[in-house]
Amino acid sequence: MEKITISSPARSTRRLATFLALGLMFVGGTLANAAAPADVNKLIEALRNPDEKARIQAIDALGHLGPAGKSAIKALAAELSDKSALVRGHAAHALELIGPGDPAAIEALIKASTDSDATVRRMAARALHKVHPAPKEVEEAL
Repeated sequence: MEKITISSPARSTRRLATFLALGLMFVGGTLANAAAPADVNKLIEALRNPDEKARIQAIDALGHLGPAGKSAIKALAAELSDKSALVRGHAAHALELIGPGDPAAIEALIKASTDSDATVRRMAARALHKVHPAPKEVEEAL
């Protein structure tokens, strides 16, 4: 287990994700007004952190941005291939919150619907029903 120090990337990521999540409580349920593009970019960078918890916190913070986090869709789609099923499930949920109607999110979620983990498959299917403009086509794709 990695020792987390005051200056470690994991601690920095967690601090940023916590700050943005607290902003959610003070901005009427949306982080869209609280997160500057630089913060979004830092969260996207945090997805490369080797610490699983730090990646999950960054994914969740990005998801809470809703459609304002569209610039993170490509990075979140890549997280659907993470070795951790927990990370993949959180990424599917974040795409559900960010990507309504976005073709890249839809494509990534269709691929994730065949994941080896049953929970990830369920999360991807649920997200697809929310992001795809024609849910009937989603059922056929699955």
